[in-house]
Amino acid sequence: MEYISEEKLKTVSKSIWSFLLAGMLLLVGFAVAGEHFYSSLADTAGNSVQVSQENAETVFSDPSQYSSIILKDHIDMSGITLKGKPNSSSNFTGVLDGNGFSISNLSFEGVDGSNNVGLIPAANGATIQNLRISGSVSFNFSQTDNSIVNVGLLVGKAFDTTISNCEIAVDNITLDFSKNSANVGLIAGSADLCQISDVVVKGGLDVKVDQGNTFNIGGLVGAFSSSSISRSIFFGSISTSKEQDSSQEVFVGGLLGFAQGDSKIKDNGSSATLTSTFAVQGGLIGQVSSNSAVASYNLNYCYWTGADLPAVGSNGQQYGKTDTLTSISGLSHSFLLDSQNFDPSSTGFDFDLVFGVADTEIVLQRFQTFSFSFNDTLNDYIEKPVFVVDGEEKEELTSVAYGKKIKIKLEITKLLDNGYSVENLVEYLEVQRILVSNSSVDIHGYNITSNAGENAFEIDFAANGTTAGSYSFEIFAKSYQCEFVAAKDGQVLPGGVTFSGIDPVESRSQSLTVESAKTTIMAVASGYYTFDHWNLYYRDQNGQWKTEPEANWENSDFGVNSTLASLPISFGIKPFDQAFKLEAVFSSENGIAIDFVNFNSDHIALVKVQGNTYNNQPVIILRTLTNAIIEVVMNEGYEFDSHAFVRSLQTMYNQAVAVEEVVTQSQNSDGQNVYTLKVDVAKICENGDEGFINFSLPSKVADNGSGNNLLWLWITLPCVIVAAGVAVFLIVYFKKRSQARANVKKKEKEVSYKDFYM
Repeated sequence: MEYISEEKLKTVSKSIWSFLLAGMLLLVGFAVAGEHFYSSLADTAGNSVQVSQENAETVFSDPSQYSSIILKDHIDMSGITLKGKPNSSSNFTGVLDGNGFSISNLSFEGVDGSNNVGLIPAANGATIQNLRISGSVSFNFSQTDNSIVNVGLLVGKAFDTTISNCEIAVDNITLDFSKNSANVGLIAGSADLCQISDVVVKGGLDVKVDQGNTFNIGGLVGAFSSSSISRSIFFGSISTSKEQDSSQEVFVGGLLGFAQGDSKIKDNGSSATLTSTFAVQGGLIGQVSSNSAVASYNLNYCYWTGADLPAVGSNGQQYGKTDTLTSISGLSHSFLLDSQNFDPSSTGFDFDLVFGVADTEIVLQRFQTFSFSFNDTLNDYIEKPVFVVDGEEKEELTSVAYGKKIKIKLEITKLLDNGYSVENLVEYLEVQRILVSNSSVDIHGYNITSNAGENAFEIDFAANGTTAGSYSFEIFAKSYQCEFVAAKDGQVLPGGVTFSGIDPVESRSQSLTVESAKTTIMAVASGYYTFDHWNLYYRDQNGQWKTEPEANWENSDFGVNSTLASLPISFGIKPFDQAFKLEAVFSSENGIAIDFVNFNSDHIALVKVQGNTYNNQPVIILRTLTNAIIEVVMNEGYEFDSHAFVRSLQTMYNQAVAVEEVVTQSQNSDGQNVYTLKVDVAKICENGDEGFINFSLPSKVADNGSGNNLLWLWITLPCVIVAAGVAVFLIVYFKKRSQARANVKKKEKEVSYKDFYM
């Protein structure tokens, strides 16, 4: 084993301690530096600013230091000059949200080294939206370094940036370039890998060029590479001029100065007036790259004014005019509104929520204000209408910014036309139709809720061109489908239910509302049944009728008695303040059985009691009947013994009664004798009963009457005697005559014989 000296050990120990100390110092240094580094990142990432008039100059002098820039008011930049930035400067990477406000009266200055000029000089991975630039704009360029300058109002140079819902409406802008080449557009100087949509630009460009430089000038973008642009329009003019005769390369397009790569240019329009004696001009694009041309199928559904202009000024032979890539007379509202003019796979120009028309000009609604009011002809239910914006109640609204959240509160009256007062009447009503400026609108675009506490409807929506106008509402009572049924007694239907005297039925549905006051449902018993009471059912949480009826629904506060056969229903008033089912329950306790003794089926063909045929089984009828009908049909040769029946009935009545009061005789179509018996069942029951009554039905052989037979005999007997006498006379007469003839013949024979022998 190697020996280590004490001195060497000390030396090693010192080295170890030195190493550890250095390491510790290094870690502390990293920690301090790291804390500063991450703190700086956090500050930058979370550095959001709201822009007002007071801090606008500070913010837009160096926008790259903010993660988000949000306007909270209109900004006037008069007297403030924004300087361009070099390519090496930090890019703005956050969100610029104009929040529907405008920035007006911009001034820019370009000096040597400031290659990018615009409200945002350079953007990378940024979003610019909902911003309007208006008023006068001035540019002052004093560069002498021959650099390429990117000039745009929103952004000088944009990379991987989204621009949407922006509007530019500026006075004519003059740009004078002496030493520089430039990419110029009213939205952006140059755009690479960007997405631009829903943009309206109005303005003019007068560009002076010199000394043989190259210029790409577009109404929207100067140089456009591998980007997309859609639903964007330019209204304005572009003119180019030069101070001396020199060979400049100037490309001017109504939309883009130059385009290349995998760019998609669809659903756009240019109404540009292009003026130049030397520039290459195109209705849409000044020049397309010869090395990396835009595919022809990616340049489509675009239109421009100026029939003498091609779609593309240079290298544009492949973009021949078609129905959807052609010059037109003008970009009117009706043309832009017609979705057939644009790519069927896209949304086209949305004039409901995005685009609009103000003073005959196409605008973005986001920068407009709107007015709201009530129509004079309000629904009778509305007691007090109120507009609410940001918690502030107003009777009418004017100059409301786009997208502002609006609430219309409709306070509902408590008193119905029928005189009933309903505290929470709004629960029984619904808004069925909304009219804006007398035109019906899609009610589903509005969030409608009922506030029972305030007895009011609340309608929420956002301010825009579709929702603006004068409001009126059609409010109707909700319809509740209620059911009315007769409860069966086993398999027997003891009665029915009816409204307004219509024939009773086993069940029926009736649509009722809070206005259906004083409707009456009636229970009609049949046969020996009597109405007893109503059962009331409500629906359960699954929408099914509950299995058990409501208890204690008879209450003096309701003024409803469940034992009324004719039950008044005041819907909306408890207990009929929701969908319900009423079940009529009938009782058979008042029935009494009718049976017959001395019933001879040889004599009696048929017996009916209250229309029910008797089949040797008791027939049950109401014991309260005072005029029950028993019908007896007799067989031929037999008759009903009315006197005997009445005698037995007198015993049941315990009083005398005349036969003619009880029995009526007639004949049916078969010639049978029919006896109709009218009996007072109630009177019989008064004298006591055991749940049944036995009637005797006495019958007998028909009495044909003996007096009539003797009369017949006295009439026919003389005739018979005379006939018999005549018959005897004729017999005797003809017998004697026959004998005489025989005697004559005998004598004749005797004479002839004597003569023969003599």
